[in-house]
Amino acid sequence: MPDAAIGTDVIAGFPGETNLEFDRTRELLEELPFTYFHVFPYSKRSGTTAAKLSDHIAPARIRQRAKELRRLGERKRAAFAASFVGRTLPVLIEEGSGRSDLVSGYARNYQRVEVRGAAALTNREVLVEIRGARGAILAGEPAS
Repeated sequence: MPDAAIGTDVIAGFPGETNLEFDRTRELLEELPFTYFHVFPYSKRSGTTAAKLSDHIAPARIRQRAKELRRLGERKRAAFAASFVGRTLPVLIEEGSGRSDLVSGYARNYQRVEVRGAAALTNREVLVEIRGARGAILAGEPAS
């Protein structure tokens, strides 16, 4: 499934995480074919094993690491979306945008697609020619 969108959850700033370990994690996430990340900054929860660990990281550093990973995730998601420009994808049209000429839906690999001129096609899967991408959002028109 070469077009599969693969995501992962990442915790930033787990107790004891060194700068080197964080750098290696970031490098690994850059190299792996993940499409998106759900990044969670570590937060201490009383009664958990992790709360009892030493070497807790300062909250400001945790926030910074989480921010870096989120930016990386946004870049990867945008690059993945851009790889579909010029292709035709089946898209399930789900909802209007408040504008009569624009609706949105999802491709089979969970890529959000905005479609011009398809208002009458809500709740149907249609072939869409992908004309562009804005970040992680694809834009297209019904295929002729």
